[in-house]
Amino acid sequence: MEAAVDLAEASGARVHGEILASEVNFPTDHEQWVSFVGTGENIAKMLMDTDTIVFVGCSTHTTLLKHESPLLDADTTAIHVTPDPHELGKNFHVDAGVLGDPGRVMTQLAEKLQDRLDEDTRTERVENVVNTKEMLAGTMKQLGEDPKPEGDPRASKAELVDTMSEVLDVENAHIVDEGVTSKFALLTRYELQPESFVATKGGGLGYGLPASVGAALAEEMTDDPRDVIGYIGDGSYLYYPNTMYTAAALDLDVTVVVPDNRNYRILKDNTLEMMGGTEEDYEFVGMDFDPHVDIPKNAESHGARGRLVETPDEIGPALEEALNSDGPDVLDVLVHD
Repeated sequence: MEAAVDLAEASGARVHGEILASEVNFPTDHEQWVSFVGTGENIAKMLMDTDTIVFVGCSTHTTLLKHESPLLDADTTAIHVTPDPHELGKNFHVDAGVLGDPGRVMTQLAEKLQDRLDEDTRTERVENVVNTKEMLAGTMKQLGEDPKPEGDPRASKAELVDTMSEVLDVENAHIVDEGVTSKFALLTRYELQPESFVATKGGGLGYGLPASVGAALAEEMTDDPRDVIGYIGDGSYLYYPNTMYTAAALDLDVTVVVPDNRNYRILKDNTLEMMGGTEEDYEFVGMDFDPHVDIPKNAESHGARGRLVETPDEIGPALEEALNSDGPDVLDVLVHD
């Protein structure tokens, strides 16, 4: 973390988190931090449109689905730092590949840049980063929002994350994320802290709930346990709902927030992305939960507390109650697409 900050400040570069980021490796309140890179081709290409780019420790830095054109311009000088020879230059052309410990490499690069880059140039670069960040702010925030269907009482994913930001003590919360289609709302609207966020790096489902219980068990073994929040999509939750039995049997203090749109939205989105057209052109077989699974009752059957949250106004009180209670809680928060 310190090495990454040293390199950023020595070079005056803007900083982004890799596509499908699974952890926070740079302070998101630093003035040179801009955003995580989105999973779509257009936004990824826009954010990586630069003359020189350094990939540090990146392994999944490519779009969720196959992209039609290169994400990185052929004229962009690309440097890749990784401890894994298999990952070196795997997804992009690399002009300089560095195999080694990322922290040590960044520290050495920062030291060299301190001598080679004058302070005026460094200051000018940082000013450009701040200006770029301001220009992109609206675009990045919009990526985490969904238009609210007229008359729909359910919360948006953005409203859910905004309420989480208001209620949670971000300095004392550990987020385990498998929100899938709700993920980018979390990445763009919640003040994620270093060593307080873990997520999957691919499109697999089912990891998040067991990982949340594992995180709660680990926190319980510390001198000052943090609140553990599982942020798990309904489709992901239903892979291993019996995980809550373990949480209840061990009386673990974990709060699972389920952004529940009652369908496999990721499969629908991927179908439209790959095949084109609109939703009206397809019969999505097996992608809607109809009848829906009663997630609160399912949680209660395994010994946890379960609660259905149907409107935005209910989210805050429900989350506060869960955080103030000992043991496992599952909040089934209805959200629209």
